[in-house]
Amino acid sequence: KSSSKGKAAKGDAKRSCGSLDGDRTEKINSADITDCLAIQSMLESILGKAEERIALLNEEVENQGLSYKGEDKVECGCGNTF
Repeated sequence: KSSSKGKAAKGDAKRSCGSLDGDRTEKINSADITDCLAIQSMLESILGKAEERIALLNEEVENQGLSYKGEDKVECGCGNTF
């Protein structure tokens, strides 16, 4: 009889582990994850818009001849180069 009880206990342990896995899956699929994904999407959208704006500004500066290329360094009286 003790061996059948041991088998039952092992089965119960497997079921409880399965239950824990189910709980973990529920937590992963919770509203918190959905909220995080929504925030991530908004941040990626903002970043994309910022990168587009930077590219437009860089293009505008270059078209106006105002972009700095590092070729015209100036040395001041204290010996620093800018």
